Amino acid sequence: DELPWQVIAVLDLSVVHDLRCAYRQHRRQIAAAMAGANLPKAGPTSIEGCSVPGSWTYRVVAAGGVEVRAGPSGQARWCDHRARGQYVSGVERRGSWLRLAREAGAGLAQQ
Repeated sequence: DELPWQVIAVLDLSVVHDLRCAYRQHRRQIAAAMAGANLPKAGPTSIEGCSVPGSWTYRVVAAGGVEVRAGPSGQARWCDHRARGQYVSGVERRGSWLRLAREAGAGLAQQ
């Protein structure tokens, strides 16, 4: 098998210097990525973005999403809505109700 080759014209010492600097920077970026440094922050609706320490993470699977209420009752005041596929962090379960973590929004959602 033949390997692909890349030909670079080395015109003077400044080109060699630039190539060496670019290589060293490339190696630093690889080391930082492997160490987990300088990574972009997870989006707020991603599983990493909505995870709260001390809670469980659930994904909404109901076709129309779920209503978030102020208490574990169908008559409790409606607070918000979570769409299908969205992740929520729950800190307590009461029957078919899940109390959401404060960072994820106040209230309870029925499963």
